[in-house]
Amino acid sequence: MFSVPTAYCWECPENPFDLEENWDIRNQVFVAQVMKGTYAPENPIETFSYELRITAKLKGEVADNLMLYGDSSSRSLELSGEYIFFMDNKMMSLCTLVFPFSFSWAERNDIREAEYVRKVIKLSGYQP
Repeated sequence: MFSVPTAYCWECPENPFDLEENWDIRNQVFVAQVMKGTYAPENPIETFSYELRITAKLKGEVADNLMLYGDSSSRSLELSGEYIFFMDNKMMSLCTLVFPFSFSWAERNDIREAEYVRKVIKLSGYQP
């Protein structure tokens, strides 16, 4: 007679959008350009795979080229797009902080994302 709908929810153990917190808890922070990507919807664990060319190593040991994988909940990346990654391994998920990034935005006041680029520069001490 009575039916209770089943609901599923993703919860990240930390605030996935806080730059300072992600800087502190992640082993690797880097900027990379997406060189190649594949989409395999039949594979829920590695739905996306990307070949990246690292353009800036901000924290941790990172190879110059890297294969990165994403599950069905992770952000899909655009080919030739440049992103910043806050990572612990080679798998992205809903809780992985990844967003478009260009050091050239730091000097721009007309770009909303310039604020987080300046924060990353301050956190890392990187001089573009």
